Amino acid sequence: MKPLRLITALISIGFLTACKSTKIDHDFVEMYVDLRIASKAYGDTTSLGRMVRQNILKDYHYSPEKFSKQVELLTSEPELWIDFQNLVINRLDTLKTIEVERFKQRIESQHRIEDHPQTSRPQRQIKAPHQNKNE
Repeated sequence: MKPLRLITALISIGFLTACKSTKIDHDFVEMYVDLRIASKAYGDTTSLGRMVRQNILKDYHYSPEKFSKQVELLTSEPELWIDFQNLVINRLDTLKTIEVERFKQRIESQHRIEDHPQTSRPQRQIKAPHQNKNE
């Protein structure tokens, strides 16, 4: 009878562990990034900042309470929180890459860089310092 209890206990622990390691919702990651960007752009305490953040929550179909519960769930498990933060970093890197590409396209179109093949700059010739005429 004891081996059966041990097996049941191990299965229960495995089940509970599997339930805790819930996958992170990628929409939540995007919303979190949008909220952080809005806070940086409009401030944490301004009325415009609050309005923008409320609209972001609404766009993602989240209430402030639902958002808080999701953050609580993520912060309750250090490994899950680390995974979440890594996804946030990846999302920010993606946005940065997209923005850099947009910037490059805008600059290229303004200066018609695409019409001119990239050529390497001629190497500057380093000349020896002038020798004294008396030598």
